[in-house]
Amino acid sequence: MSLVNDMLRDLDARRRDTPVGGLGADKLVPATDRDPVKKRKAPRVIVALTCLVLTAVLAFLLASVPQNEGQLVLTSPVATNTTNAVVTQPSGISEVAGTAATNAVAANTDITVSADTTTGALTQLELRLQQLEEQNRALLEAQQREEQLQLLQAQPIIVQQPANVPGNQFTTTQSSVGNRGQAETPLINQDWADAPALPADSANGLTTDMSATTATTRSPRELSLAERDRQQVQLALQQWASGQQLAAFQTLDAFSYQNPDAHNSRETLAKLLIQQGETERAMQAIELGLAIAPNQNGYRKLKARLLLQSGAAIDAVNTLVVSVPSIVSDTEYHDLLASAYLASQQHENAAATYQALLQQDATEGRWWYGLAASLDALGRTSDALTAYDRALQQSSLNPRLRQVSQQRSQAIRQSETTW
Repeated sequence: MSLVNDMLRDLDARRRDTPVGGLGADKLVPATDRDPVKKRKAPRVIVALTCLVLTAVLAFLLASVPQNEGQLVLTSPVATNTTNAVVTQPSGISEVAGTAATNAVAANTDITVSADTTTGALTQLELRLQQLEEQNRALLEAQQREEQLQLLQAQPIIVQQPANVPGNQFTTTQSSVGNRGQAETPLINQDWADAPALPADSANGLTTDMSATTATTRSPRELSLAERDRQQVQLALQQWASGQQLAAFQTLDAFSYQNPDAHNSRETLAKLLIQQGETERAMQAIELGLAIAPNQNGYRKLKARLLLQSGAAIDAVNTLVVSVPSIVSDTEYHDLLASAYLASQQHENAAATYQALLQQDATEGRWWYGLAASLDALGRTSDALTAYDRALQQSSLNPRLRQVSQQRSQAIRQSETTW
């Protein structure tokens, strides 16, 4: 043990007495207790501690800048680049730390503001696009309505009656309606129109009552029912004249069904049905019209014609005398009434009515014949002969009535010679 102790003391002495320079002493210096690896880690620890300190300082700055010392200025709400920021740094902070803090705040603010503003901008953009789409749709609809209105205004409304249309233009019709497979229907026997009980206008058939203009007009306003009624009648008559009888029936029937007060269309429909021999259907249309408008004289005249055709002259008189218009306003009504009086052998009323008609037009041969027949039946042969002669002088007298007038005038003269 003493030897070991001596060695230790000797070693301690060498440590204390070791000179600074010299090769020999260097070899005797014992190895240090420190690890070389630990020596290399020391600077890293220092750097880490420095970073921690800087981080703490930055955290303090971030907490204090928005309230007291710094002001953030955004140059654009939707900019995608880094937002410019001006930060007032406190004294005592290094320039590097201040720059790092500014960049960190700017980057964080840019990300947050960009995200929020981008979302808001997209929402506003979607709303704006929806508004624009609705506006475009409304504008397109308005343009379409305007184009339709201009198209309607540009279309002429034809309300003119064909000039110089003969009274019997509808008497020569086809037995079948086009190629639609309609059964053949006989036309009305025209002999009944030549009889004294009916006027020549009635024999010719379908003379329309409406007064039409001679010009084509355009109207931007909405057409009244009466105007549309006249248009439908014009269309149906054109279809009828071109051989489209079924189309004419459908036009008038559909319009009068949709518009119960379309009396012109319903009357024309009844006339066409009479022309085709469909008297039962015509009477149904007439009765419907009278139920809707009892004072519509057009329906009464049509009904009286059908009654006279069937031999019910008294019923025809009863139909007409319900509401008699003035002779000036409706000469045809009084003409038909006089024929009904004559057919029902009410000769006094017939003679008075024919005399009133001749005061309106003394050139109508048929009225002279009616007056002559009434006076002849009353036994007033002298006055009857005068009326027969006046009838024969009129060019408007049809051949059948002319023949009857000649026969009666000769018979009266022979009887007067005998007496």
